[in-house]
Amino acid sequence: MTDSGGGKGFGGSRARARSHLRKLASLEGANEKTGKQSAGGTITRQPGTAPAALHFPDLILPAVVWPELIAAGVFDGMFAANELIYFLEQMARLIQKTQRGVDEVAEQFKVRPDSPFSAWQRKIRQGAPEESAHRSRASQAFQSGSNRWAIDIVKRRDPTVFTMDHVVKAVKGRVDNALLSSPSDILDEYLKLVVDSLISDDPKIEQFSDRMRRECTAVLKKFFAKFSEPSHWTEKSIPTTMKSFPAFLRGSD
Repeated sequence: MTDSGGGKGFGGSRARARSHLRKLASLEGANEKTGKQSAGGTITRQPGTAPAALHFPDLILPAVVWPELIAAGVFDGMFAANELIYFLEQMARLIQKTQRGVDEVAEQFKVRPDSPFSAWQRKIRQGAPEESAHRSRASQAFQSGSNRWAIDIVKRRDPTVFTMDHVVKAVKGRVDNALLSSPSDILDEYLKLVVDSLISDDPKIEQFSDRMRRECTAVLKKFFAKFSEPSHWTEKSIPTTMKSFPAFLRGSD
């Protein structure tokens, strides 16, 4: 497990959320010993071990973690951070410019057609706004997400050997697909980094990693089902689209 930013951006809510998760871990451990669990997720103990039934939530993030981030006033800022939106916009800008060819891309981003894709990534990271504690996490999500995106688009395994010309040629005939897959990859990485930051270095709650990542994947899938048009993910549209993201994660959209 990688600690991706630690408690940065959590506004003190990380410790409280981790405490709740440890209680859930103890609860799950007790359930494993008794072997008792109802279909609705209510865990019961053997007679004499507890005066009442205890409840394990069906979904951990909205039930245990998100309320603490909301109470600390950091939830919306974390999931609609200006730095995150900046990276999504730069990816969309690149994709949209590919329609005019690699020379137009090179001019717009001040790179050469034969510049490594990694050089373009570095230039974009260096140009990110330094506005909040979310910058590092957003930068890591951009790097990992854009690598995933490029591997899928270019159809080669090693993004470090891609040039801008490789990327432009691969995207040119798949602009709509690229506009949808780019934010999906970056937001998926960002949500996983939030989870990793939350539970890193605590073996008791790292057991929930896969479960919470699956929750992130499920809600992200629903988000992109709602915002499923390439027009939602153009450079100009991304700020408006992303305004719905925090509410969607909360389950209130």
